[in-house]
Amino acid sequence: MTGGHAPQADPSLPVTGVTFPEIENFLDLLSEQTALTFRLPTEAEWEYACRAGSAKFFPNGSQLHSEQANFLYDESGQVVGHGTPLPPGRYPANAFGLHDMLGNVCEWTADAWHPDFHYAPADGSPWLDAGKPVHRVIRGGAWDHLPRVLRASWHDWAPEDARWDNLGFRVAQTI
Repeated sequence: MTGGHAPQADPSLPVTGVTFPEIENFLDLLSEQTALTFRLPTEAEWEYACRAGSAKFFPNGSQLHSEQANFLYDESGQVVGHGTPLPPGRYPANAFGLHDMLGNVCEWTADAWHPDFHYAPADGSPWLDAGKPVHRVIRGGAWDHLPRVLRASWHDWAPEDARWDNLGFRVAQTI
């Protein structure tokens, strides 16, 4: 993997600047070395994990506050955040015990980009047919986004070769 941390970067920060194919290669190697199956979560798995049983805009309710996630501006444009990624776990975990599902860095998912969920697989498997296969779904919002982008339902896309400082990944394991 060529992305990740610059030599002077804090290794406790989320890995960013890695392309979708580099992550797939890393996860294949990790799976091979451990005899376990690691992968990116599907978009459906990601949202289920983020919501942690909630049906609200944000897992904690109808608003998101700067004490709950890492984002830069409030809805009025006032700077309320740190303006940089932070080490994972600085904010409270959701009801499933997962940290930083919203904010900090956007996260790649396994799915190809589709603008809506019509015809999405009902079983939560990755939606790879049709859509734009060289564009992948990203979720979660990032440190430089507004709270409205950090909704549990927000989804966007990135080209597979994107190397953004606000885009990382979360590892899922098939059990």
